[in-house]
Amino acid sequence: MVHSSGLAIIYKKRILLVHPKNSRWEKTYSIPKGHVEPGETALEAAIRETEEEVGISVPVSLIDKTEREIFYYKKEKPWKKISYFVVRIDDLNKIGLESETVPKGQLQASEVDWAGFVSFIDVEKRILPPMMDIIKNIG
Repeated sequence: MVHSSGLAIIYKKRILLVHPKNSRWEKTYSIPKGHVEPGETALEAAIRETEEEVGISVPVSLIDKTEREIFYYKKEKPWKKISYFVVRIDDLNKIGLESETVPKGQLQASEVDWAGFVSFIDVEKRILPPMMDIIKNIG
């Protein structure tokens, strides 16, 4: 089974989502996440992947260390596990941002072409359907 990990960063009833490069603009977004490398914890991978994809270094002190999981299924069997950790912020400066859209120059250009905070109201139009469980669990 594939194992990925990421951070669900929440700011004022909005969640940070990334749009994968060269994908359609509906139902393809995700939280910043990526593969857990051998010898790496899910939390370490979540922090690393967020920094790689969107150029944001989230202080460990801001992260809820409770590991949550969702699964993608194919033919009724799980084939991908996504671990995620929740980060709730009340000030964008705490994660080095000045606006709700991540500057394009910070993005991992080979994988991401847009990242920003999306309201919980609009998220269903954008996020990959299996990832809606994240919103339901933290909304």
